[in-house]
Amino acid sequence: MERPKITKELIAATAAAFCERNGWDADQAEDIARVCRSAHMDGYELAKELDSVCGWMPTAQDVETLDSFGSAVGEAHKQVCIEWARDNNVQPPLPIGTMTTKGVIAGIYEHAAACYRIKEHGEANDTRFLIVRFEDACAA
Repeated sequence: MERPKITKELIAATAAAFCERNGWDADQAEDIARVCRSAHMDGYELAKELDSVCGWMPTAQDVETLDSFGSAVGEAHKQVCIEWARDNNVQPPLPIGTMTTKGVIAGIYEHAAACYRIKEHGEANDTRFLIVRFEDACAA
């Protein structure tokens, strides 16, 4: 029951929706999916790849539009993970209050799937927490 990863299929589906939303065609969606290697590519990196690999001649407006594609991939991945956690009834393996190698589990992070809010060792700021996936938290 492994957490979903960002796959080429997820990127392709996100590219199709992204292009439709921005008035671009299916060929452009295929090109974006072909050159996108991660959710961390910004608009400039995508535009450079689209230029060199696919023969695009991106404008400044295209770069600006492409700049939000990484966020769209990240959001799509977040939704897939939320569905995975719900469908598999993923439960926290460690209880709140457990000391981990990174700090004390202060609660469940509600804005992502299967993640803890951990109060880092020595952190004085009461509003700062680490966000740690359930599977990455290790009891100390």
